[in-house]
Amino acid sequence: MRLAKAIPVVLIIAAVVGSVPSVNAGPGSSFKWMAGGVLHIGYKWDHANLSYWLNSSCDEADSVAIDSAFEVWHQAFPYFTFYRTQSANVDVGIFCKARFAGDMVGLTQRVVKAGIIEHVQIFLADMPVKKLMTVCMHEIGHALGLGHSVDPTDLMYYGIIKIGLTPSSKDIQSLNVLYETPNTDVRIIAGVLAALAVPIWIALNRVKSKRTTGKRLCE
Repeated sequence: MRLAKAIPVVLIIAAVVGSVPSVNAGPGSSFKWMAGGVLHIGYKWDHANLSYWLNSSCDEADSVAIDSAFEVWHQAFPYFTFYRTQSANVDVGIFCKARFAGDMVGLTQRVVKAGIIEHVQIFLADMPVKKLMTVCMHEIGHALGLGHSVDPTDLMYYGIIKIGLTPSSKDIQSLNVLYETPNTDVRIIAGVLAALAVPIWIALNRVKSKRTTGKRLCE
């Protein structure tokens, strides 16, 4: 395909991608990137040693389940290390026995500045310990930058999570993509492509038109 013909294709792709609206997975989320079937958010941490704190609403059994949830994530994605502290001035604050409307059992809220996650709060409903651990792992996934999956075998599945699930290969693949690529919104890239493509396309067509006009129709 010649360059002049390829430019309109670039324009169409840029226009479509650039017009995709933000899809939210809660406060602080933006356009999500797709990786292996799991959506991840265009926001991430700028450090890998994350501290977490448990509110007094979490009892001893809750604490053990939550500590285990962080350990599972560390084993699955060693890029991150987690340590528990008694200070509320931490990366991740966790609140237990939260009350939600409907069937919601967990919620993650992020504070983001310039594309970087600065602080996260996780709210967990009152539930049996085994379920609490699974739900907590799901919310930790959101805290790290993951969105939802459409595959019920993934920990980040958007629906009812099967108790006992751990981070899947797709969950991990998505984090690998997020933390190994620049933190850039794809819509910005699309806008730049579109801005460059228009004048280039016009210029190429003008050159082509001049060449055609100057050609002799017969020898």
